[in-house]
Amino acid sequence: MGNICGDRIPDTSVPVESRLIAENKLIVNKVIREDGTSEIEIKELTDDQQNKISLIQNNWRKHKEKEKVVERIKVLESNMNSLGDQITIDEMKKKISSEIKQVQKKLPVYEGTRKDKENLEEKLIFRRPFKFNYDNSIYHGFWSSFGLREGYGVYITEEGLLQEGLWRDGKIYKGRIFEVNGNYFEGQITYSEPNGQGKKVLTNGTVYTGTWKNGKQIGQGERIYYDKFYFIGNFVDNLFSGKGKFCWPDGSIYEGDFSKSSIKGKGKFKCSNGEYYDGQWLNNLPNGQGCYTYSQDNQCLKFDGEFKNGKKEGQGKLTFKNGNYYTGEWKNGLPHGNGELKQNETIYKGFFRFGKLTQMTSDSKAYTPNTDVIIKPDKEKFKVVKADLLHLVDELEGENETTPNKSFKIYKASSGVDILNNLLS
Repeated sequence: MGNICGDRIPDTSVPVESRLIAENKLIVNKVIREDGTSEIEIKELTDDQQNKISLIQNNWRKHKEKEKVVERIKVLESNMNSLGDQITIDEMKKKISSEIKQVQKKLPVYEGTRKDKENLEEKLIFRRPFKFNYDNSIYHGFWSSFGLREGYGVYITEEGLLQEGLWRDGKIYKGRIFEVNGNYFEGQITYSEPNGQGKKVLTNGTVYTGTWKNGKQIGQGERIYYDKFYFIGNFVDNLFSGKGKFCWPDGSIYEGDFSKSSIKGKGKFKCSNGEYYDGQWLNNLPNGQGCYTYSQDNQCLKFDGEFKNGKKEGQGKLTFKNGNYYTGEWKNGLPHGNGELKQNETIYKGFFRFGKLTQMTSDSKAYTPNTDVIIKPDKEKFKVVKADLLHLVDELEGENETTPNKSFKIYKASSGVDILNNLLS
């Protein structure tokens, strides 16, 4: 037999029998004395007895919960009769655009984490689709007894925008927002707008993943375009701003400063063939001081100097791999003004005009003026950089676009190598 207890039973609302069963013990005999004390003979429950007791308790809780649900449904119905009417699922589906339906077919139903779902829906009410009178919107999912959207549900506005996910106090806080054209956002939501971490997918395949604030891309993120361009870095109001890296499909990379989706500040642009420019930028083009380094198969080694709108202009020095060089003034990509040329171990000083030596100083070696073109004119290699980024700005500002603008197509045939290839050669 078990232990014999002779202590006075404490004053508690929980019966001693319930407390003993909770402790996996079973009452065998109970004697209450005249002075109020009791004597209880107990023994441990077997596993089979414990399982039977647990089953009875669970069934009783479910029965009582069903009674509560019935009462909550009655309260909910009375509270919502004046707000709208229940409709069929077929009526609800008619409000969903064909574009959204096509996207939904490719995605699993969003239900959040198992923990969120179980915690929210344990004591909630699931109802058929409900159409609100005041704005013709539709909600299908779980409700609180106060008539608020709570737990998992789908909400469709009169305009056709669809919100699917987890709700709390009548507001969605985690899930997906589908636009009528099929673009959708998935992540954290506040007041029906992206807020926090999330991903937006356009129907053309462009994807942004990162931080959101009040429906806009703000903070660190990554945007991958359908044509394999991509940007990683900081966003402000959906635009590249601050530090970032933009990559071309052929492997060319710009890494540095951005402002309103325009290259502005200091940065390095590296071609897939190994050539690169490192210096100041403005309006997506080299502007200011910079250094351009050539590939191994080019006769030029590097140019170090000033640029204007992607071309050499101002003071600068071009060095060749054979030791020759030109240093002096430049204009529109060519030597223009006072300068010094070293060629075949001879140094010539004088005035250059658009790549030709037209006048020598008195201490310069003999040289026939106006005959030899020293350096070929620059081509507009950075034009493609500008065109690409202008296209990206258009898509960021109008996210519903599914094809590039016409001006972008003109330059699409050029690769990142073409942007810098033969520059200053």
